[in-house]
Amino acid sequence: MTKKTTNTSIEDVIPDFLDGDLKESALEFAAYMRESKMPFKIHSTSQSSQSARYKNKIICQLMIYSAADKNFVYGEFTGFQAWLVIPSLDRINNYEDLIIKNGLQNVLWDNALYCVWGENSGLSKKNQKCNPNNGCAGGVSLARCGKTLKGVCMCRTYPIFRNPNKVEIAAIKRLIELEQKARDEN
Repeated sequence: MTKKTTNTSIEDVIPDFLDGDLKESALEFAAYMRESKMPFKIHSTSQSSQSARYKNKIICQLMIYSAADKNFVYGEFTGFQAWLVIPSLDRINNYEDLIIKNGLQNVLWDNALYCVWGENSGLSKKNQKCNPNNGCAGGVSLARCGKTLKGVCMCRTYPIFRNPNKVEIAAIKRLIELEQKARDEN
């Protein structure tokens, strides 16, 4: 069961869910977003799921799970501590060339979320909320940075980073900066 907390700042909530290196890296990322004038705020009924906005639209979501959580994290029971970062790259088509120039395409490809009913999914189909009879079952083909990813979950076409390492965090920050610039230009 998710720990209950009266805190509202993600930086106050993180220590209630994560320990060690996971806690430190999540806190550092939350501080970066706050310092960049995009603090995380509660966007659902759970304080462990918050979003940051830029130009009045979500630019990034952060979700935190404790080892005691029995909730699904995109098709899997957690049963371990995790933090997920989901950058909302709404205008990615405007800067795909910069992603390639910055060498970030592999980070996007490696963190795509595949449909649990698709051929590329490494997720267990047991206890899925998704239904194999849904019209979306099997996922969609998604062109990203010169590569077609087959079987991507059509509900989650943004990359999802679970317990991102330092390289991935640097890439997430750069992707968010590129998204900000694209939103500024439109």
